[in-house]
Amino acid sequence: MGDEMDLGDIVLSWSIQQIADDDLYRGKVETIPCNFKSVDHYLQAYRPSLIEETRSDLCSCLELISEAPSSKILSMEVAGKTGLYYMDVDFWDNGAGFSAEAYTARNGDIFILSSLRPGAAEDLNRYGVTYCLAMVTEVSLDDEYQKGFRVKVTKDIGSEEDLSKLRHAIFLNNIMTNKRIWQALSFDTDMGNNFTVIKSLLAPQNLGEDACGICVKQDGGCLPSLTEQLLSVKLNQSQVDAIESVISAVQCRHMNLMKLIWGPPGTGKTKTVSALLWALACVKCRTLTCAPTNVAVVGVCTRFLQNLKNFSEHIDENGLPFSLGDVLLFGNKYNMDITEDLQDIFLDFRVDELVECFSSLSGWKYRIASMVSFFDDCASLYDMLLEDDETSNPVCFLDFVKKQFDVTAVALKRCIVNLCVHLPRSKFSHDSVINLSTLLNMLEKFGALLCNVNLTDEGLKRSLGCLSTEKSVCPQFSIEKELDGARSACLKLLKDLQHSLNLPTGVDNNWVQRYCIRNATLLFCTTSSSYRLHHMEIAPLDVLIVDEAAQVRECELVIPLRLQWLKHVVLVGDDCQLSAMVKSQVCKEAGFGTSLFGRLVTLKFEKHLLNIQYRMNPCISLFPNAQFYERKILDGSNVLSPSNNKGYTCLPFGSYTFIDVRDGREDKEGAGNSRRNMVEVAVVLHLIQTIFRCMSKLNTILSCNLNILPRYPWHCLWIVGNVHTLYKSGTVWTDLVADAQRRKCVFNATNDATICKLVLQVKQELDQLDDLLNADSVVFSNTRWKVIVSDEFRKSFTKLKSSHLRREILQKLIKLGDGWRTTVRNLDIPGVSNLAKVYKIRDLYLIWSTDMERSESRKLEVPMVWDVDYEIIRYKKDCKVDAQEEHDLVDTSYAMENSKVSESFLLMKFYSLSSGVAQHLLTASDGSEIDIPFELTDEEKEIIQFPLTSFILGRSGTGKTTVLTMKLIQKEQQSLIASQGLNLDEDDLSGLDDKSIMPLNDVDENFVKQVFITVSPKLCSDIKNHISGLKRFGSGDVSDQPSILHMHDIIDDQEEFKEIPDNFSNLPHEHYPLTITYRKFLMMLDGTCQTSFFDVFYGELNSSTERGHSKSRALQTFIELKEVTYEKFAASYWPRFNADLTKNLDASIVFTEIISHIKGRYQASRPYSSKLGRQDYVMLSDKRFSSLNSEKRDRIYSIFIAYESMKSTAREFDLSDFVNSLHISLVSEGYNGDLVDFVYIDEV
Repeated sequence: MGDEMDLGDIVLSWSIQQIADDDLYRGKVETIPCNFKSVDHYLQAYRPSLIEETRSDLCSCLELISEAPSSKILSMEVAGKTGLYYMDVDFWDNGAGFSAEAYTARNGDIFILSSLRPGAAEDLNRYGVTYCLAMVTEVSLDDEYQKGFRVKVTKDIGSEEDLSKLRHAIFLNNIMTNKRIWQALSFDTDMGNNFTVIKSLLAPQNLGEDACGICVKQDGGCLPSLTEQLLSVKLNQSQVDAIESVISAVQCRHMNLMKLIWGPPGTGKTKTVSALLWALACVKCRTLTCAPTNVAVVGVCTRFLQNLKNFSEHIDENGLPFSLGDVLLFGNKYNMDITEDLQDIFLDFRVDELVECFSSLSGWKYRIASMVSFFDDCASLYDMLLEDDETSNPVCFLDFVKKQFDVTAVALKRCIVNLCVHLPRSKFSHDSVINLSTLLNMLEKFGALLCNVNLTDEGLKRSLGCLSTEKSVCPQFSIEKELDGARSACLKLLKDLQHSLNLPTGVDNNWVQRYCIRNATLLFCTTSSSYRLHHMEIAPLDVLIVDEAAQVRECELVIPLRLQWLKHVVLVGDDCQLSAMVKSQVCKEAGFGTSLFGRLVTLKFEKHLLNIQYRMNPCISLFPNAQFYERKILDGSNVLSPSNNKGYTCLPFGSYTFIDVRDGREDKEGAGNSRRNMVEVAVVLHLIQTIFRCMSKLNTILSCNLNILPRYPWHCLWIVGNVHTLYKSGTVWTDLVADAQRRKCVFNATNDATICKLVLQVKQELDQLDDLLNADSVVFSNTRWKVIVSDEFRKSFTKLKSSHLRREILQKLIKLGDGWRTTVRNLDIPGVSNLAKVYKIRDLYLIWSTDMERSESRKLEVPMVWDVDYEIIRYKKDCKVDAQEEHDLVDTSYAMENSKVSESFLLMKFYSLSSGVAQHLLTASDGSEIDIPFELTDEEKEIIQFPLTSFILGRSGTGKTTVLTMKLIQKEQQSLIASQGLNLDEDDLSGLDDKSIMPLNDVDENFVKQVFITVSPKLCSDIKNHISGLKRFGSGDVSDQPSILHMHDIIDDQEEFKEIPDNFSNLPHEHYPLTITYRKFLMMLDGTCQTSFFDVFYGELNSSTERGHSKSRALQTFIELKEVTYEKFAASYWPRFNADLTKNLDASIVFTEIISHIKGRYQASRPYSSKLGRQDYVMLSDKRFSSLNSEKRDRIYSIFIAYESMKSTAREFDLSDFVNSLHISLVSEGYNGDLVDFVYIDEV
């Protein structure tokens, strides 16, 4: 099992086949027991399961490898030790289904280094493919995009030739958490060797006591005062009892105690934890609070800060900002959603603030000294200013002092506030706290006195001791005296603080980071991140609190349990809710997902129940309370109040309803294992719309939480699903369905006409109409007649290729079920006594009959179904008959030929092909890709034949470009027919619609002018080649003429369009249809205008190129050098902006905002307003879709102003400048080029 190896080495030793082998460790993973013999037995029990779970995680990622982030490897160099390499990669391709955010490498990332970019895991096993696994061990901190890092492989890759074969890096997964767990499960590591708590958990016994007898007698009596304050913040008795139990336990110095707090949903578990943390801080207990996920940690931390205001005033008695230095949240800043409220306690933010406060050049000592210098030397500083200022109108002394004071005092105040917020109050003596508070008040007073309207230059100089006060004027004397007193008081306070403050100076980030962790009393992090505390010299931790403890695998909890000096553990959770996520079936069977909370409950360990729920309507909580909590949960007074649901009585399904939807079909979503039911999704969306409509009528602001059984609904719980399927599942769903049926809370969706229509619409869109061929489906459950179809009918129905035909047949069956009939001639069928009826649907015949079904009180007429062995007569007409579609009549008086048809067969063989074989079959002998013929769908035909302007919306790969090219070719053919005529028979013209032949703008020109615009030069080349081939095929030329476009890769517009003039005026016929890039389109528009945007550049280059003609390569290259692209913006402009403006902003976001919003919005493109104003841009933060707040938008706009100035100085331009110039020219001058009939814009 690799006990002597590191987990990373074990992973790197695997092959792709081993990772994909679900049985690799089957038989080696043993069931994890509830009791253990020793610490070694405890640690070793989890190691095999951890290895198998790591393999299973990687296997899941392999299945989605086509969507994983990847990059080209730019270089790899040996990094000293065998198996270590420095690797540089290109920008990461984020992958289709990975994440909306850009991927960045992290320590512990597992890569596949391969000679090709695999489309599937099987591609790596193809002949000639080289690959190996690699793990990131160090990421370059100086690299903004984190493209350079050190990786480790299992062994030396080999020669430089082998190294050069590895061209692609594909991200699989990060195993850092599992590596940390592995370290915690090992003895010979540099982690803390505190096994005291773990030893007490080997074979735990429920002692039932909170403290030993000695500590009970020595209890100082702090509990009563704490209890009084806890009750004042509206905690119920069960919550107070839980907190008192923990406080009593942690005060014991002779025992290590484990406490379990059982918090079902809505019982105030997080509020209880917040109050408990406050109480632990009051009794001076250093506490680490952990949770399994970043979301859970941020949640409990946010709630704690909110509740902290209820226990303490936001401003303390000295008037200083409330100190948060005792509270610290740390973890991976890239994975944590740190809100503005949490910034003051987040480690990374706190370190940045304190490094500045402790700096030798700008820290607290410097700020105090600067303030002292101002009060002592402001007159001499002013004299120096006058000596240097040679202007005739120098600034007056009063204005000089005001400006100097504002600058110096603001910086000092900010430093003092940051110190007070980010340092524990214990770091300041009592006298220092008073002095700081007094100093802030005196600085405010001094600043206010400076603004007094009666203050003059001479009076100010006398106040600051610069002049004699003998000639002072009476009305001014009091102001001057107050100023002098305030100055003297500030100087005394500042000099006292210089000697009394004992704070560090001139320290780096790492020192400050350790300083913050060492001095915090309450720490928050994930269980995995607590690993960092093992490598720091910190004061002993007294208590570990684990929130959502039932969702933490016990082996992961070993990381914080081994921290030095840890004494007591409090587990808060609910073992009746979701357990920890485990992917491997082998690990599930071994009990790897069992939490310590769950194991202790299994051993009958006592847990303190929070027994009042304040969240759910009683009719919602009724089932979970009875099913999971033995009816021990009481409903709070708020949910029992009649006003609780007052605003929800207008909703159609009440507070608790199970909506039975039976016509859905589950299928996989993409390449993953997630399953979806689109019918149920549509019903849920319909219900949401219904809720909003109802609430809007009442002018109610709705807070809508969508939940899946049975977690956190508030007022209403509507469950959408298939009652029959869920009842047969044999899970808790069986009991839930039975409970809903017993309480008459099941609603059949077929009884709602709107839902029925919705389901039918969805099934049509998904082409799943065959699912509705059931008597209890939404289309037949409420018909007058019962409709039954056989399996053979269903198979025949599904074989029909046309979706429109299937829809027609289904509509006919619905009409039959509703009782629609016509007079038809009966047909005799041998061996069948009943009468058959025949309806014609296009070229098919629907044959049906009725049978009688006897019920207790009546007889029902139902369509009859024949057994498969019956021989059905096929009727064939000898002559053409005009069918009367509206009457569905079939006239059998004509001569007919009877032929008995039993069954028809189509011989087909199917073979499963790997992606590699399929790719080989689709590759021609010269290495090019073979064009596969395709058949247009009905929807694509409808789009192509649509005669007006249209907007085509579709995902990647759905055929948007194909539809546009086919539409272009159709217009070309119609133009040819309209101008030259076509010698066709009448029948051949039957497919042409008069409306589809569009009139041309100028019939004398005899050809249609069409322009196809796309973004990528390579895609433009491919489309051009495809259109050329279709035109040759349409003209009857089927010869294989290879295009030169396939013989090289198009890299820019210059070579591709050098034959096409930069002008739309009198463009020759042979250039149409014109297939160009967007950039070439802009250049041609510019050449058509009377005034060119590039006139200024023609002058700089002294070019003699005639306007409208294709520009010389030298001129085009010169223009490209003048254009500001994102790459140039990030490399040349971004480092030159003010660091205060760019702080916490990404260059790509800022560039996008400038180009697309400030300069590129629709309003910004009007000729009279070339950009969006600052106020209008900042107000965009109020939009619902905005991800940038007003402060960031204001900074971005300041960056934009600086950027425009730099760009103007450098005589450069960006795309928005070009486009806005074209808008202005077209509006002022008009368009003077050829009129184009059709424009197709791809990649909008």
